[in-house]
Amino acid sequence: MRHGDAALGGPDADRPLTRRGREAVRLVAEELAGRSLQAPGIVSSPFLRARESADLIAERLRLPLLPISHTLVPDADPADLVDQLVREENSVFWVFHQPILAEVIMMLTGIRVYPHTASVYALRRRCDEAQEINFEVEWRL
Repeated sequence: MRHGDAALGGPDADRPLTRRGREAVRLVAEELAGRSLQAPGIVSSPFLRARESADLIAERLRLPLLPISHTLVPDADPADLVDQLVREENSVFWVFHQPILAEVIMMLTGIRVYPHTASVYALRRRCDEAQEINFEVEWRL
C-alpha cells in the first residue's frame, strides 16, 4: 500500500497525513475489510505518513502493527524488498512510498504501475512449470 496524501513542507520523514489523506486511507480500509486478507500484521516505513496510514488500516482490520522497517523508505533498494518478498512464506502487508512501490511491482511482475496515494496492490505468488517463483497483480484499489 502507498500511504495517504501528506502535508507539504518540513522534513520529509515528518510529514503527516492531510485530512484528505486520512479520509482516503479510511475508505481503503473499509474496502479491505470486505476482503479476506491473510497478512499476520502490517509493516510500515518509519516515515510519519506511512505510520499514520498503517495505524488507520490496522485499526479497521484489527491487525497488529509489526515493527517498522527502514527497508520501506522512499530511497531504499527495491531489489532488497524483492529478495525479502520472494523468501517470505507468509502474506505481507507493507505501507510504503513511491518510487519504491512501483519499482518493486515492476521487478516482481514486469508491469509498470503508477500508484496514487492510498492505493493498494495485491500480488499473488505463482510457480510456473519450471518451478520458478513469479508474481502477478491479483487486484488493486
